[in-house]
Amino acid sequence: MRSHDDSAQFDRRLRGLEAEIKRLKQFTFLAIGVVIAGGFGPMIVYLIYQGGGVSDSPLSADTSTLYAKEVVVTDDRGRQRVALRVEDGVPGVYLYSEQGDPTARLSQTGLQTLDGRGRIKGHFGTIGEGAGLSLGPKPESPDLLIASTENGPAITLSDENDQPRANLGLVRGEPNLTLSDAEGGERLGAAVSKAGAHLRLSDAQARVRALMRAGNQSGTAIELFDAGGARRASIRLGLEDQPKLDIVKD
Repeated sequence: MRSHDDSAQFDRRLRGLEAEIKRLKQFTFLAIGVVIAGGFGPMIVYLIYQGGGVSDSPLSADTSTLYAKEVVVTDDRGRQRVALRVEDGVPGVYLYSEQGDPTARLSQTGLQTLDGRGRIKGHFGTIGEGAGLSLGPKPESPDLLIASTENGPAITLSDENDQPRANLGLVRGEPNLTLSDAEGGERLGAAVSKAGAHLRLSDAQARVRALMRAGNQSGTAIELFDAGGARRASIRLGLEDQPKLDIVKD
């Protein structure tokens, strides 16, 4: 039967062995860092572990896996230029200028260009259910949006008040253009369909006041409408180029 002194000595040896294993793990990661630094010359990779040391996770003993909270790459002057980390639950690769300002971020949603304060200036990646490119200080309402939507590709331009002013897109394979005023009301619309080309002009109340059509089978026509939507005048050229003028009086 083991005596009390033997048990105490065994416990001391066990604790000493555990401490030696931990020091060996730290030395192993230090050696890896030296090899990396020597292989890449001035580029030094800093490994920042949880708690300021090597993770106590049993998986960290696997020399084929490296565990870290952040990986930082510096230039030959020791300035941070690249960082790999998880921020707000989102993993990303960050690029920095020589002054240390964040300039770009690559994440699971795409590539973002950043200003000196880390604010998004442009985004290329997933947008809603599609993908596209957005430019501007407000990701939710960019100045320029080029996107692939469920209806087709589209380009949208917005003003300084986040109001969309111009939109060009393909709807069911047919091109459409709309121009809007500062209040968001459509003032001009143009489209090309299988039937021909169409142009519509609207007033400040978004009421259609003029239509111009160049049909493939019906000739060309210009129609004018009053505020109530009634057609008041039209001029037409048939397929035989015979003009026809109609004026509707009160």
